[in-house]
Amino acid sequence: MNPSLLLVDDNTEIRAVLRDSLTGQYNIVEAGDGQLGLTEVIVGDHNIDLVGTDLSRPDTDRVELIENLPDRMKYIIISGYLKLPHTGVHSST
Repeated sequence: MNPSLLLVDDNTEIRAVLRDSLTGQYNIVEAGDGQLGLTEVIVGDHNIDLVGTDLSRPDTDRVELIENLPDRMKYIIISGYLKLPHTGVHSST
C-alpha cells in the first residue's frame, strides 16, 4: 500500500503536474489552500503520511501551516515555476 501525500497548493495546474508525476508512488490527496489542508490532516478520512506545500500561500503562511501540523507529520516545502505548453501561460508557486 502506498503512503498518502497531501498536496497543498492554490495553483490547480501545479497540483495537477505533481499529482500526475507522483500517482503510483503515493495516494494523492489535494487541498487548494492551507485551511483545507489542515482540516484534511486533522479530521479527514485519509491517513496522511506526508504534506507537500508551496513556499508562498495567499491564505495561510507556510510557517503557520507547518506549525499547526501534528508533531509526527512529515512535510516537504515545494517551490516551482510552470510554463504550460502551447499557451505561453506562466505560473509560479
